[in-house]
Amino acid sequence: MSAPSVGGRAAPAGQPRGALGVNAKDVLRGARARMKQHDLLSLAAGVAFKIFLSLFPGIAAAVAIFSLAVEPAVVTQRVAELLTGFPDAVQELVTDQVEGLTVGEGAPGALVLGIVGGIWAASSAAATLIKALNRINAVEESRNVVLQRVVAIALVLGLFAAIAALLALVILGPQVRRLLLPEELLGGAAAPLFGVAQVLGAIAILIVLFAFVYWLGPNRDRPEWRWMSPGAVLGVVGWLVLSFAFAIYAQTAGTYSATYSALAGVVITLVWLQLSMTVLLLGAEVNAEVEVLLEREAAVIEGAGQAPLEPALPEELPARSAGIPPVAARDRRACWATVTGGALAAAAGLVAFIRRRR
Repeated sequence: MSAPSVGGRAAPAGQPRGALGVNAKDVLRGARARMKQHDLLSLAAGVAFKIFLSLFPGIAAAVAIFSLAVEPAVVTQRVAELLTGFPDAVQELVTDQVEGLTVGEGAPGALVLGIVGGIWAASSAAATLIKALNRINAVEESRNVVLQRVVAIALVLGLFAAIAALLALVILGPQVRRLLLPEELLGGAAAPLFGVAQVLGAIAILIVLFAFVYWLGPNRDRPEWRWMSPGAVLGVVGWLVLSFAFAIYAQTAGTYSATYSALAGVVITLVWLQLSMTVLLLGAEVNAEVEVLLEREAAVIEGAGQAPLEPALPEELPARSAGIPPVAARDRRACWATVTGGALAAAAGLVAFIRRRR
């Protein structure tokens, strides 16, 4: 009998069946097939457009919430710091909106209405994202309208929590550094290391946010919660690299201002949102492909078949309900370790790039 194979490759003779695993080549090949099948760019464009429509009400709600605990001027300053490195048009669009919202004080009733209206508008964009995640995971939407909206609002609140954590990292970072580092080390070699730790902390917050979206969004029985997944790590690192690369392009090319004039900021923001959603959905594709390959591998290991494990196309995917089988846990951990190592290396390079730009 021939040796079982994974991803179209025969396992070496004498290799234990439980040692079979998926590799990055199989995952990326399957993810590429999924992108074509799902027309990922069109999905991302639809989600990006809905996000743009809800952007200003969502910003209004976020500013209103954070202004309850922080001075409005501090909110404006910290938001500007968080947007460092993003395209200038995006920075101007958001900071101008934040500055306009933090001028003056509104009545309590208007404040509550602004928060509720902003969260509701943002949840409409989240509902569009949920539909895209359902398609990627090959599941039908069976939840009623109320439950769909509840899940969408939960995603929005998760985003607000991530923003609050990032703001806390920016605001409390200097105080923590002064608390942990003596005065003589603040200006020495230890200060850059603390800056690197801040950036890595921000990346970790974003990874948790991406993992939360992938875990809660699609209409499927919840797999075991894990704060990190290959798709979340790839999505966050890819999104950060893409954002900085697009910022450089938008600043140096100059074609948007020449072509769109006063609308350049809107066009740049829409393009950036589409690219961002493409990377986010690509992370979901990677997670789905890893899960399917590990499920198929588990079937081979358990003796359910000896067919080569080719990357799964979306129309072949069953509605998965229990997450990744336990027999593949070792391979899953190895996959996460590989992706995480690459992500940390990319993060270190990103930190060096940011420091050079400043």
